[in-house]
Amino acid sequence: MKKTIGLVTLDMKFASMFRETISKMGVKTIHTLSIDDLPFSVNVIVTKKSEFQGEAVNRKTLYLEDYQSMEELIEKVLEVLNEVESYQSILIAIDPGKTIGVAYSVNDKIIRTSKYFHEESMFEDVKTFLKRHKEAEEKTIIIGSTTTQEELLRFLEILNKICK
Repeated sequence: MKKTIGLVTLDMKFASMFRETISKMGVKTIHTLSIDDLPFSVNVIVTKKSEFQGEAVNRKTLYLEDYQSMEELIEKVLEVLNEVESYQSILIAIDPGKTIGVAYSVNDKIIRTSKYFHEESMFEDVKTFLKRHKEAEEKTIIIGSTTTQEELLRFLEILNKICK
């Protein structure tokens, strides 16, 4: 069953960007202008503080303003949907190649997967993910097989700099 969240906002630009990004991660969004229009089955709501006052009973409410970027908000939505409440362990699995694939996991639950055509953007995302989850007790990065030993050493050197 596809996971569903509620998006309560008048900001159509924000709504469009949010829906487009989160739909790529297999999450359905119900966009309304009022919390009263959401089905009871929706237990995660995304909104802006200026547009929603009050409490959403039995629903987790996430506010755009509480996050530094749309990506960080979406990552938090995915964590809430996967019932991640604290960060015991994080795992980043990197599959190098022409197109680099990365799986990001928190407490043994895959939060998201991404493909990168440029390794610089992948390393930046890995760095950002590590920063967001700095309180995790255990951090693991796994690198799949690469074409050469030199390539592996180069990846390890860059990751070592990121992790410091």
